Amino acid sequence: VAYRGAQVVDAAAGRTTAVRVDLPMGSANLNAVPWAEVYVDDQKVGETPIASLSLALGPHRVVFRNPRLGEQQFDITVTLASPVRLSVDLRK
Repeated sequence: VAYRGAQVVDAAAGRTTAVRVDLPMGSANLNAVPWAEVYVDDQKVGETPIASLSLALGPHRVVFRNPRLGEQQFDITVTLASPVRLSVDLRK
């Protein structure tokens, strides 16, 4: 994921200066039929539908779990271009 930003830094000659970079966040809309618990990068984020979930830019693993229908896993990449939209049918 490419990100370009600008920041002014005062650095003394011959010294090392630490610079904190605050990356913007992207978002994802996640849904499943029927409902499912949703985990992103092994962290439970809620039950579907989930709208405008704020996520760091870059790759993520999304897992949908339903007690009757098992689970399905997907790899997504969050960018600034547009929200990730992922909708799955767990009956298939």
